[in-house]
Parts: sequence; C-alpha cells; structure tokens
Amino acid sequence: MGKFTDDFFSFPIKVYDGFSLKKAMEREERDNTDEPVPIDWVVGWVKIPGRDLGKLMWHDGFSRERRVEDVAKEGFDTTIVVSDIYGDFVCTWPRKKFEQKLDEFMEKRQTTHFTPFGSVTPLNIDELAKFNLSSSEGTGKKPE
Repeated sequence: MGKFTDDFFSFPIKVYDGFSLKKAMEREERDNTDEPVPIDWVVGWVKIPGRDLGKLMWHDGFSRERRVEDVAKEGFDTTIVVSDIYGDFVCTWPRKKFEQKLDEFMEKRQTTHFTPFGSVTPLNIDELAKFNLSSSEGTGKKPE
C-alpha cells in the first residue's frame, strides 16, 4: 500500500505576492498604461486529489510579461487549471507537459488502485429467477 500523498497529483504554480499584485493594479489604473506592471511571484506546488482530476479543466496560457507576438512565435508557457472545487491555478508548465505529467500520474494510479466496478458482471436473469421475490419488494415491508 502506498502513502496517502501518492493519491494526489502535484504540479507547480505561480504564487503571487498579494501586496505586489495590489500595487501593480493600482499603478496600471493610475498611469493608464498599456504595459503590464510586473508582479512578484514564486513557484509553489498544489496537490489535487486523484478522485477530483476528472472535474478539472485546463487551457493554454502565457505569462503576464510576455507580448502576444512573442507567444504567437514561441508558444504558450503556462497552463491555466480551472477547478470549481479548488479554485484556479497558473501552472508553470506548458499545457503539453502538464498533460504528459497528468497522463503519467493517471497511468500509475490505475495500476495501484482497486477499481470497485471493474469486475462486476451483470446478473443472469435465470439466476434471478431462483430467488423468491415477493410482491412486498420495494415497499419497505418484510415479506411474510
């Protein structure tokens, strides 16, 4: 049996300095500038439970400091991960790397987790006929 944390998908995210963000927004509004004011950030990590990965959505993104022309030429450098449960994240991996790591995690998870419905077979109707089901079935009353 693995560790509890093995069931969490981890990826690097941008963690912004709130004070820097506030100052940048104020400055951009005050100066009415077309250029983004840099915001201080560091790389942190988020861990999402494996059971919730199917509820995520993600798409290409690019850093605030980059210009559209650069992105068109060089490609996207981040992945925006959207979750109704956990919030939104700016992953520092490009989308293809994010998807590669997610696929690797899911492949590993599938080989180490029991799938409760993987071995269930439908009940044969002839087998069902062997049971004596009374008309009280589903009424909550005990058959007499």
